Formats: sequence, C-alpha cells, structure tokens
Amino acid sequence: MRIAEALEIVPHENARVIRCTRCQHIICDASEEWKKRAAMCDKPVTNAGPLFPRDSPFLLREFYCPGCGTMLDVDVVMKGDPIISDRVQFQPIE
Repeated sequence: MRIAEALEIVPHENARVIRCTRCQHIICDASEEWKKRAAMCDKPVTNAGPLFPRDSPFLLREFYCPGCGTMLDVDVVMKGDPIISDRVQFQPIE
C-alpha cells in the first residue's frame, strides 16, 4: 500500500513495515512514526524561494530515506517545533 510518493507499507516477516519505494530500504515497523527513523535536515525557509523573509521564524524540515537519500517529505515548521506526526493507521494482519 503506497502512503506517499516514495513510501509504502509492505508485509515483512509476519508484520508490516514502511519502506522506500526507490531502494526498498526498510525504515521502520508500520506502527511506528517513520519520520523519527528517517534522515532529517532543518533548513532556512528562504531555501523555498526569495519571497520568504530572512528573519522568518519558520524552517523547512526535510526527511530523506537513510538508504538512498530520496526526499520523502518536507514540513514547514516553527523553529523548535517537534516532528509533525504522519503515523499511518491500519488494520493488523490476521
């Protein structure tokens, strides 16, 4: 089941895991918050374009596959904010 452009949930050893669709790197169990297991980089919001003020309190929080470096998601957050949850709700395997 695809959950984002480069993320999918697949069966693996009697469980479900979230993995990268590009390199098949397993990021975490499907019940976990995948963003906490991805590579993450906070960048100035000015990287999104010249219309953002240099003294903005916002950041671009980018998430990457730890296996191949494919960008998985980007959030715009206030400096110091926690990770925004993208936890997937699913039915357990029976």
